[in-house]
Amino acid sequence: MQRRAGSRDDDPSPSNPDSTTDAPDRAHLERLLQERTAALEHAQRRCRDLFENVPVMSVATRRGQDALPIIEDCNQLFPATLGYTRDEIIGRPLGDFYAPGSQTAPETQPSARIEARIEGVERQLLDKYGGVLDTLLHLVPITAPNGSITGARATYLDITERKREEQKRQESQSRYRALVEQTFVGVCIVQDGSIVYANPKMAEISGYTLEEQTALLSFLDLVAEEDRQVMSQRLQRYLTPDREPNTDVVHIRRKDGVTVPLEVQGGPVLYGGRPAVTVIVLDISERIRLQNRLQQSQRLDNIGQLATGVAHSFNNALTAIYGRCEVLLDQISTADPRREEVEAILTVATETAVLTRRLLAFGQRRRFDPKMLDLNVVVGDTLNIATPLIGAQTSLIPLLEPLLGLVEADPAQLEQALLTLLLRARDVTPRGGVLHITTANVDVSQGPPHPNLPAGAYVTLAVRDDGPGLAPDAVAHLFEPFTADLNDAQGIGLATVHAIVTQMGAYIFADSSPGQGSTITIYLPRVANTQPTAEGAESTDTGEDAVTQHTVLVVEDEEQVLSAVRDWLEQAGYHVLEASGSHEALKLVASHEGPIDLMLTDVVMPDMNGRRLMEEVALTRGDIPVIYMSGYPNSVDPFERANDTPLLEKPFAPRSLLRAVRTALDAAAAKQDQPASSTDDGPAG
Repeated sequence: MQRRAGSRDDDPSPSNPDSTTDAPDRAHLERLLQERTAALEHAQRRCRDLFENVPVMSVATRRGQDALPIIEDCNQLFPATLGYTRDEIIGRPLGDFYAPGSQTAPETQPSARIEARIEGVERQLLDKYGGVLDTLLHLVPITAPNGSITGARATYLDITERKREEQKRQESQSRYRALVEQTFVGVCIVQDGSIVYANPKMAEISGYTLEEQTALLSFLDLVAEEDRQVMSQRLQRYLTPDREPNTDVVHIRRKDGVTVPLEVQGGPVLYGGRPAVTVIVLDISERIRLQNRLQQSQRLDNIGQLATGVAHSFNNALTAIYGRCEVLLDQISTADPRREEVEAILTVATETAVLTRRLLAFGQRRRFDPKMLDLNVVVGDTLNIATPLIGAQTSLIPLLEPLLGLVEADPAQLEQALLTLLLRARDVTPRGGVLHITTANVDVSQGPPHPNLPAGAYVTLAVRDDGPGLAPDAVAHLFEPFTADLNDAQGIGLATVHAIVTQMGAYIFADSSPGQGSTITIYLPRVANTQPTAEGAESTDTGEDAVTQHTVLVVEDEEQVLSAVRDWLEQAGYHVLEASGSHEALKLVASHEGPIDLMLTDVVMPDMNGRRLMEEVALTRGDIPVIYMSGYPNSVDPFERANDTPLLEKPFAPRSLLRAVRTALDAAAAKQDQPASSTDDGPAG
């Protein structure tokens, strides 16, 4: 329909309002719409930029047809981190990117309804190559205008490195705790004077439980009173971080009242965010005990060396005394009153020799000469010697097993050990008593009578007294020298026995209690042999040879011994060449025109030892028989005796000397009589 000219719509007059306002308002609205649209687009671009550049992985999900949450959008960090492209992610279920450990999370399930925010929950994502990332999830539901939830926006903060560092820290703490908890030193943390932490070793050292230390004690309460002031100063010094490290020795008093020496070190530490001190302590009780034992051992070794030198001089003197006394006894009739005096001298010499052997056995410097023995025979021989020494006030009662097994031991040292035990038992019963000497066969299997006794078959030798007995702490130190047994007058008696028994591969134990007497038992390994070693019969042959006179070269630097040996040999019919040293002996060998049938030489001499002398003589005289004499035991000989060359240990009696000479000459003669073995095998076939 056409408007008529001059109609109202064309009237610009004010009476027609549409004609004056419609156009400007529309333009204004359009401009406003454009501005709002631009602002909205700008806000959307800003939100997108923020979404894309936020430093966390972000996705937006919607519910798919199967109700699974489907990724409909993601920022660039999400595919970049997981190794995908954006196209490989959009449209896929959210659960496809979850690691197996997180695939059951509610935001991945079709039936789940996320109606509330999820803040800071750990989830594990799986990258394209199977790597697992640890993340923190923050999720916000997306709602439609009608209020229904159509999806969710989720952000994932990558905490993989943080988790790794945390794991490293936890592992480090675990290692540190294991180290501290299992170390052999005590560790505690002291804060404001109180123990706020203590490891198990600290509890073991102090005797207090961990709870008692941390709840009831200050650290200085543990320290012995005489060291508290020093320790208090040390704790203040340990707070200084740049101090010179050093170790202090303090004593603590255990819960049971025993004082324990400790080496202490310390340093500053933060505990609960506040300054504290780490104190590390080491129990040095055992070290001090071992140091004392080492010092004691060194003193004993010095004493042993001194005893060896003294024994050498004693043995030289005793050799001369033995010889002179026996010569006098041969010349004095039994009715002569002087005979008793000579016998008294010989008795004193014998007792001195016993003491010398005891000193050497204590230093383990006597030659060990094991034989197959019937222990009952050794006991019988020893009792013959011990009975007059023990005295009439004390009764000796042997209780010997008749079917006793054999042992391998040195009879002389075993006699010495038994005699020492008997004399010690006599001394603990000064008013008289009863001493039981027992032998027995003992088989040790399970439940040995002593914890350090290995299982096996043994022959035991026990000496039991009815004295006052000993307290347990005294028993524990009974075999230690000088400080062990107040009844050991010389201070080394039981230590000597212990040394002898140990050298023989045997064991010795003491059992005692106050008022019950004491029993000392030696366990010697039983051997399978059925016969003891046959001892050579005591020959009455003194070596005299009235038909053929042998020439013996005697080399000895002690004048008294030289003259005694010369006299014994000459009285037996030997021709003697004597020299007071090695050089003089070599001159005699060179100047003597006749044969030399035997050389009897001392081992240790100032200018040349016996072995070297034998080698020098052999250069001009050939291989002549040699007998060594020594006041030193075999273990301190300056050489190894070759071919079992005989050794006469001083002191020796004339009969022993003459028997050794006769045996050596007979062996040399038998060797000369043997036909030389032929090395000619005859002509070849």
